[in-house]
Amino acid sequence: MGIVQAAVKERDSTGTSGKNDMLSSYLEKGVPKHQVDAELVIALVAGSDTTSTAVQSTLLAIILNPRVYQTLKYEIQAAVVAKQVACPIRDSEAKQLRYLQACVTEGLRKFPPLSQLRERMVPPEGDVIKGYCIPGGTFIGLNAWGTQLDEVYGDDPEVFRPERWLTTDEERLKAMLQTLELVFGHGSTRCLGMPMAMMELDKMIFELLRHFDITIANPYKPWSSVCYGIFFQKDFNVHLTRARYDGISPS
Repeated sequence: MGIVQAAVKERDSTGTSGKNDMLSSYLEKGVPKHQVDAELVIALVAGSDTTSTAVQSTLLAIILNPRVYQTLKYEIQAAVVAKQVACPIRDSEAKQLRYLQACVTEGLRKFPPLSQLRERMVPPEGDVIKGYCIPGGTFIGLNAWGTQLDEVYGDDPEVFRPERWLTTDEERLKAMLQTLELVFGHGSTRCLGMPMAMMELDKMIFELLRHFDITIANPYKPWSSVCYGIFFQKDFNVHLTRARYDGISPS
């Protein structure tokens, strides 16, 4: 936010002449500066930092759990050897790999990219939520890290366990998916990029584990992760070795 505000301030003082970008377009059209700030923050963060954070968090959870890692590697290698997937994998093909879908979904549930409140304003007449009278004009919001610990996930929501998504209980699965979608917001401001984000998660996790065997370089400190409402991760160091397919090329 500080970077965006500094850029807006500088451009506003130096003018937009010769600049052909979003910031100049907003300023030339007279968009209020606070709205420019909001638009640019969303453009920089939404779909980029959030998706990369989700990929890294899910990958870390997978490779730190030997049972999950081996099960997913087996599914991926079986699909490759049977020539059931293209290179790179298509979205429609990834959706057929049940354990991959379970790992990606569980990773998103266990490590939502955003921790800040997704705020809404109570209408002027006020509202009653769970028996509480909320005055009109009050900002309220949900926290994804709280909603994803809901009892609908069972008695172990703190645990990274992809198998919870392989349940045959259709009603429970539906309720779990509805709760998971709160990670992307709800209503008119729900993230429009949800389908693309899920496609990217599927493809990234699959292709990394198709081509490489991955281990953590330092299991005592696998990365550095800092949260400013959105997570920023660095020093996520791993060892990569080419995946073996008993003489069959993964590509």
